[in-house]
Amino acid sequence: MANSSSFLCLALFSSLVFFIATPSLAKTSFRPKALVLPVAKHSPTHQYLTSIKQRTPLVPVRLTLDLGGQFLWVDCQQDYVSSTYKPARCNSAQCSLANSKACTTECNSSPRPGCNNNTCSVLPDNSVIPTAGNGGEVGQDVVSLHSTDGSNPTTLVSVPNFLFACAETFLLDRLASGVKGMAGLGRANIELPSLFASAFSFKRKFAICLPSSTKSYGAVFFGDGPYNLVPGIDVSTSLTYTPFLLNPINDKVVTSFNTSLLTIDENGYGGTKISTVHPYTVLETSIYNAVVNAFVSELSDVPRVTAIAPFGACFNSTAIVSTRAGLVVPTIDLVLQSESVYWRIFGANSMVQVTKDVVCLGFVDNGQSPSNPRTNIVIGGHQIEDNLLQFDLASSRLGFSSSLFSFALAEFLTRNDHGHHAVTDTGKSARGIFGYMSPECMESGEVTTMTDTYSFGVVMLEVITGKMAVDFRRPEVLLVKRVHKFEARTKTFKEMADIRLNGVYNLKELMRLFKLGLACTRSNPRLRPSMRQIVQILDGNDKCLAEICRKEESMEEWKRVNDSALSLIKRIQALGIQ
Repeated sequence: MANSSSFLCLALFSSLVFFIATPSLAKTSFRPKALVLPVAKHSPTHQYLTSIKQRTPLVPVRLTLDLGGQFLWVDCQQDYVSSTYKPARCNSAQCSLANSKACTTECNSSPRPGCNNNTCSVLPDNSVIPTAGNGGEVGQDVVSLHSTDGSNPTTLVSVPNFLFACAETFLLDRLASGVKGMAGLGRANIELPSLFASAFSFKRKFAICLPSSTKSYGAVFFGDGPYNLVPGIDVSTSLTYTPFLLNPINDKVVTSFNTSLLTIDENGYGGTKISTVHPYTVLETSIYNAVVNAFVSELSDVPRVTAIAPFGACFNSTAIVSTRAGLVVPTIDLVLQSESVYWRIFGANSMVQVTKDVVCLGFVDNGQSPSNPRTNIVIGGHQIEDNLLQFDLASSRLGFSSSLFSFALAEFLTRNDHGHHAVTDTGKSARGIFGYMSPECMESGEVTTMTDTYSFGVVMLEVITGKMAVDFRRPEVLLVKRVHKFEARTKTFKEMADIRLNGVYNLKELMRLFKLGLACTRSNPRLRPSMRQIVQILDGNDKCLAEICRKEESMEEWKRVNDSALSLIKRIQALGIQ
């Protein structure tokens, strides 16, 4: 299955290669409102990588992204050369800001970055393994990255005395090839978001969008939105928000759920955290069993296969329908502070394609609480790919989007073949689910009772045929078009009835529903029945049905009116989305 929305985070970075290839430091008077870093997925390790320019002269430093990390740490033991590196001296303001409790009075080698006398240190850790270093010197050096206007990377800016920790080479164990450290985004004093906010006086916010494909980029934004991941649509305006808490023991950003098991106790156990170093969601055993049992029960019509580690529930993927939003499986809702606030996980984020014919539920058992995991739910990278997460550190709240795919469709729906917006009223724009939206709604954004009638007709045709409204695996993508072409060829509707009915149905009623579905999905809204007429027809009013069916339109007229939908299909197919 082709990736459904990996292009979403990529849109902002379409011109980033040019900026990286031709760096030029910003003027000191320039004050960016936000900064941006690209994020790539490293398939062999399931790590999410970014790159930042550091040192003098500037060199790109490849880093593993760590949402819970306390600071930036870099291997200073090998090949760290910079004319602007400065160690933080004991009892200095820099050491206080880093919350350092240790002072190295004498280093056992000649002075170099990471080994200087009278310097303070912190404990860098590799959270992938996990393991901690022996103590890393707190240092300062130049870092440089791109600012952004929310739509594109713009000017390259630099911070001259950016605090970070030096680490020893052994701490790179099991990190992706070429990685030289980890970029910490956790809630502390010297993690990347706070230092950038302090340097440029913008809000203590950051947002991440992880890519689901190795062929696309994600993004980390520092500062406030907009986040125009597709042109003209600011995803930040549609985020759902929930409070997050600070774990009193390990200072990780966590989200509290309304169950006693997930309450954070005085020892720091419990709660839920979001992680970029865990490839999949990890659950305490009792929670894991409850989730898996419920999921398997809902998917009982799909054959299970032998589980493939580390997963416990695997299925025959050939028996599951695939769509642009992933496999058609039960959605999983993470209910937050109330039942009306939830994070919905669709098939693209819940299922993992392990082999050609095997998919597994991407959740892992982490043992019994409290002896094993400190945190009972760790939401892993796979579950947050192609989602926008905004962390407002000042207000202690998390904003999330669930899947971003609908935003891409909304953007496509407002553009014609030449890439120009086709909306005639600038105060309106098309929003809805492609395949269920009427032609006039796609063109103008106008919503009327007749647009509802159209959507009702599409659902009716889905029920009768057993086919999806949109299926990119078929030569004719739109169900509505297939049915209308079938009618134009004057073939019997029995041939389009759901084969799972095995021919057991009332032919007269089947014909009634087919004709009603066709009438509801006429391109011209004036030819569609009213809701009153629909009810009469469903109640058996054949006279009303005959009257509605006399209003016909040609296939040529249908194609002309549905030009926006047909153009959209071409653009989606060109992107390789299935």
